[in-house]
Amino acid sequence: MKHKFLLFIAAFIGLSSFAIAQKAVLKVKEIDQSEVDGTIYQHIDAEFPEGFVDYVNIIPVALIQKDYEMVYHKKPVLGLFSKTYEVYVKTENGTEKVYLDKEGKIVLIKRKIDNVQLPQYVLAKVNKDFPDWTVIGASEKIKAGFERGKEVYRVFLIKGKDKKDVYLTGHGEYTSK
Repeated sequence: MKHKFLLFIAAFIGLSSFAIAQKAVLKVKEIDQSEVDGTIYQHIDAEFPEGFVDYVNIIPVALIQKDYEMVYHKKPVLGLFSKTYEVYVKTENGTEKVYLDKEGKIVLIKRKIDNVQLPQYVLAKVNKDFPDWTVIGASEKIKAGFERGKEVYRVFLIKGKDKKDVYLTGHGEYTSK
């Protein structure tokens, strides 16, 4: 009897550690444009009248949560696994990634930009505060959908094996560090 009890405890501990070690899998699903609600296209057309939709994904909002928090200074109220549309729109300036909530309202607009396109205030602040770090890859310009005119720049940095990203306003003020 004692052996069965010990075996039960060992099995319970083993299964518990297995369950704790599992990672959440966040799925991105490309969908056919005919499956997309028409209000999505109305909002896209209003924002990008000369652009065209390349493709559409449905993503968990968790994938844009950090960007959302840095732009709006609060967590998204959309729910961790609610339906969020990621729409790739081709424009004359390049590809814009537009994120819309399940009602079709634009939440964020992201575009990769060359580091030379960063505002001078942003470059000056990064160079001053991170003198031993190197700006890597393309940065991102993130525009708020709910607050017109609000823009944040995401800059990727590396120093040896350490990597980080910082978010700054166009005036070189941190939204995070």
